[in-house]
Amino acid sequence: YQRRVHGVSVAIIAMSKELQWSQEEQFDVLGSFFYGYISTQILGGKLAERYGASPMLQLAVLVWSFFTMLTPAAARSSLWALYLVRVCVGLGEGFTLPCIHAAIARWFPLGERTRAVAVVTSGQLIGTVIALGSSPAMAWDWAAMFYIYAVLGFVWVLVARLAFFSTPEQHPTITREECVYIARNREAGSADSSELKKRDSSNGASHGPGPASSGRDWSRTPFGMCCTDDDGQA
Repeated sequence: YQRRVHGVSVAIIAMSKELQWSQEEQFDVLGSFFYGYISTQILGGKLAERYGASPMLQLAVLVWSFFTMLTPAAARSSLWALYLVRVCVGLGEGFTLPCIHAAIARWFPLGERTRAVAVVTSGQLIGTVIALGSSPAMAWDWAAMFYIYAVLGFVWVLVARLAFFSTPEQHPTITREECVYIARNREAGSADSSELKKRDSSNGASHGPGPASSGRDWSRTPFGMCCTDDDGQA
C-alpha cells in the first residue's frame, strides 16, 4: 500500500507537470490501475487455494514490482504505454488480499483469525500514512521513487522464499505440537471452532466481513473509474 499510494497516486502531481497531462488524462492514469485490480481478486483466491498462498503472492509481487519499475519509462513514452503498465500493476496487486486471507486461513486457528486479519491488514493503513508523509520526496525525483519501490518488492520476494510458507505443515522449523494445534483448530469441525461458529452464526457475524469487504472493493472501484465527466471533473 505504501508503494501504491506513493506510486502514481502521489507522483501524479509531479508527473503531470513534467509531462503536461490534462486533468482528464490524470484521471485516466489513476483509473487504469483498477481495471487490472478488479479482474484478479477472485482468480487470486482460487489459485492461492490450489497452489498455495506463498508462491502466488510471491508471483504477484514480482509482477507488480516489475511493472512498477517500468512505469517511468512508460510514462515518458506514451500515455497508452502507461495505461497498459498500470493495468498490469493492478493485475498483480489484485492477488494480494486473497493470498493474505488464504494464508491466514491455513496458519491461524478459527478463534484467532479476526485478530490476525486486523494485525496483517493494518499494514495497508501504515503504508498509506508513511507514503503520504514522505510525499515531499517527489520533489527530488519522482521516477526514482518507482525504482525504489520496485527494488523493495524484489527484496521482499527473496525474504518470502526463505520465511513465508503456505501452510504450517510446510514450515521446516515449526514444532510438532504447534503444527498439530493449528491443524486441529483451524477447521470449522473442531470443538473450539464449532462453539465459536455457533455463537457467531446466532448474531450473523460469520456472514458479514466477507461480503462487506468484497462489496466495498467491487462497488467503489467501478465508481472511481467512471465518475468523471468528459472534462475530467468529478
